[in-house]
Amino acid sequence: MSTNNYDKIAFIYEKLSKVILGKEFVRSKDLFLQNILEDMDVWVIGGGTGAIIPEILIKNGLTGKLVYSEASQKMLQRARKRVSSKDEDRVHFYREERFHWPFASKADIVICQYLLDVLIDQQIHNFFKALEKAINPNTQLIFADFYPHSRKSLFIKAMISAFRCITNHPRKDLPDYDFFFERYGWKTQEEFQIQGGFIRVKCLVKA
Repeated sequence: MSTNNYDKIAFIYEKLSKVILGKEFVRSKDLFLQNILEDMDVWVIGGGTGAIIPEILIKNGLTGKLVYSEASQKMLQRARKRVSSKDEDRVHFYREERFHWPFASKADIVICQYLLDVLIDQQIHNFFKALEKAINPNTQLIFADFYPHSRKSLFIKAMISAFRCITNHPRKDLPDYDFFFERYGWKTQEEFQIQGGFIRVKCLVKA
């Protein structure tokens, strides 16, 4: 997967998302961030330009770590600019397409927002296998993504086709997310559905 092709849209990603998907899409990324508490270590995977970074750093205090993994170099550059000098020591940026938690201590919160829909199934398996090495029994997974929806079927096809042309997006459909959650033992603790379930945001824990 040539994920770095997302470099092409880094400069306009946030504005484009708001225009195409609306303000509800933007707000969906803030859901469940209230679960982040002081001293928690947070792993954001595929976070794009990092719009949620400032909020995370407020919530996990002066000692909580933030690991930020993103495959696109230009997305990562924009994300770095959101970190003030006082927080630099506790934010760790990684440009990578693999999934690697770099510390012996485990992540308290893992955030993957609109990530799994750009991965082929084998990469999604790799994602969940990597989580097993990074979590403790109480780790929460905050997930947001698009689900198949009868009234959005043409929009979904158009969106996927556009991203396949612009970014070499590898999928022709949306993944069966719930299959992977069940396969790897993640249970939905709480869920928000937006636009009739087209967008779903979940807080999951290990069953």
